[in-house]
Amino acid sequence: MLSLPAYGQQIPVSTCGTDLNVKGGKYVLTQDIGPCAGNGVNITADNVKFDLNGFTITGPITGSGGSEVQIGINVTGSHAHISGGTVTKFGRGILLNGGSKHHVHGMIVTRNRGGIELLSSDKNHIHDNTVSSNNGGFGQGGEYGIYLKSSDNNHLNGNYIAWNFSSGVYLFDSHDNQFNGNESSSSFNRDGFELLESDNNVFSFNIASSNEGFGFFLVSSANNSLRDNVANSNFISGIVLSNSSDNTVQDNTANGNRITGMYLFVSDNNTVKGNTANQNFLDDGIELYGSFGNVVKSNTALENGGFDLIDNNCPFNLWRNNVFGSSFGPCVD
Repeated sequence: MLSLPAYGQQIPVSTCGTDLNVKGGKYVLTQDIGPCAGNGVNITADNVKFDLNGFTITGPITGSGGSEVQIGINVTGSHAHISGGTVTKFGRGILLNGGSKHHVHGMIVTRNRGGIELLSSDKNHIHDNTVSSNNGGFGQGGEYGIYLKSSDNNHLNGNYIAWNFSSGVYLFDSHDNQFNGNESSSSFNRDGFELLESDNNVFSFNIASSNEGFGFFLVSSANNSLRDNVANSNFISGIVLSNSSDNTVQDNTANGNRITGMYLFVSDNNTVKGNTANQNFLDDGIELYGSFGNVVKSNTALENGGFDLIDNNCPFNLWRNNVFGSSFGPCVD
């Protein structure tokens, strides 16, 4: 007969492919496991706590290739609590596949094809993790550090996300999420934070620096708030809005980017206020192109390679009380 642990007793995990299927079970990893041919562990029950106890789960990916389908920690239940270890060399490090109210913290997710993915998973708390060098299988193709797809009302804070092949953080069709105090830097091929068709998200006190693309990139995304973030020293631009409306970009810093500090392309009715865009090397501090109904006020833009402020759609935007050295467009003030 199967003997179940006493209530509250920790259940040991010591082999690849273990199913964590006891509702309310408290599981603990007792040793390093892997390389796993399949998934590392599967959390299928609700209210599971999984403590990796400082150990590592290793997948099958090698320098010559490897599978894209294996998952380090595959979660299909709800209310999972995952903490305290390392997941490496899988197709996806941690997948929250549906369910809600998961808690992931104190994890190192590194050298997978993709790091942490939320798929139709809401109201999760992802905090104080290191998500790094998830580079598509050692150069075999790109993936993201943290990827949200159709996932809403999540809180991500205090994560360090770096050296990933594609964007450090990518949102697709994901709304009402909050990002606070994260660093997303040194993405090889894309951006620090990238949003596509994602609305009503809040980004505050994040750092997006030294990425090969943009610091923050919003595409077809509305009613987002970017406040008190740093988007410096990115290879292209600091903050870019494309076909995105009714967003607030306030009190951010976009300095020392290779091309432009802040760029609004065909983006209407946004508020750009109290930002700093200085010493962007090759082009402009703050630029509006093909954009209507924006309010740009109380920003500082100095010593940029092109114009400090530029608007090709005057007088359809309102500029007030900005500090700048050079400008293009008669409405710029």
